[in-house]
Amino acid sequence: MPRLFTALVPDDAVLRDLATALRPVQAALPEARWEPVERWHVTLCFHGQAEVADITAELRENARGLAAPTLRLAGAGTFQNPSGGVVWIGVAGVDSAGDQGLNRLAEASGADMGRFSGHLTVARWKDGRPLARRCREVAGELADYVSPAWTATDLVVMSSQLSPRGPRYTVEERVALRVP
Repeated sequence: MPRLFTALVPDDAVLRDLATALRPVQAALPEARWEPVERWHVTLCFHGQAEVADITAELRENARGLAAPTLRLAGAGTFQNPSGGVVWIGVAGVDSAGDQGLNRLAEASGADMGRFSGHLTVARWKDGRPLARRCREVAGELADYVSPAWTATDLVVMSSQLSPRGPRYTVEERVALRVP
C-alpha cells in the first residue's frame, strides 16, 4: 500500500512567483536542502499507508459541495525538532471565506484541526544550531512575502515514495471542488 496524503497545489503563476522570491535566500543558504518546485504543495492531511480508492472515496464524500477557496501564500517561519527542521511559507485565505474554506478542506481531508497549520515547505535542514539559526533568519527575510492569489479548484491525493534523494510525489487522484 502506498503512503498517501491529501494536498492543495498552487497554480503555476504562484509557484513561479515563489521561486523568484526564494532565489536570493537560496543563494545565501546553500547548505539547506531546498525543495524543488515540483514537490511544492500544501499538505492538508497525511493518511499513511492506505488504498487510493478508499481515501478518494472518503474525500469525495466529505468534500461534496465544498467551495473552492481563493488562497495565497503569505509569511514564513520554521518548524524545528531535535533532528532538524523546515522553512515554510504560510497559506491563508484571501478573505475570511478563504480562511474558512481552507480549514473546511483540511477537515474534509481528515486533518487533526487542533494541529493543522497550512504551509508549504521550501527547505529542510538536519541538526545543527548554526544552521537552524540561519534558517530562522531566512524565514524572517521572507516574513513579508505575499504571493498572487489562486483558487484551489481541487483536492489532490498524492502518494509519497521515500528515497535517499528525497521523496517522490505522484498525483493519484483529484477531487474537484465547487467553483462559484
